[in-house]
Amino acid sequence: MRDVGDALRSIDVVGAYWSAQSALPGTDLPGLCSEASQCTGSAVHGMSQRMDAVAQSARGSAEDYRVTEDEFAARLRAMSGVR
Repeated sequence: MRDVGDALRSIDVVGAYWSAQSALPGTDLPGLCSEASQCTGSAVHGMSQRMDAVAQSARGSAEDYRVTEDEFAARLRAMSGVR
């Protein structure tokens, strides 16, 4: 998931709109492109932060599982000594 967040952050949102700004001279397109790039950039940034949060949560869950598994294995080993 962390890779997804990194990939989202690497997207050139402004570049896609920058080249379109000059497509229709004399129109509102440049302003609209600027506004759209800001909205898109904000959305992509939000998605990348969400992916980072999900990745962090997954790492925490994996660590919790590992500790629980280790504790369980230790208890089984301790029980095997009792007859």
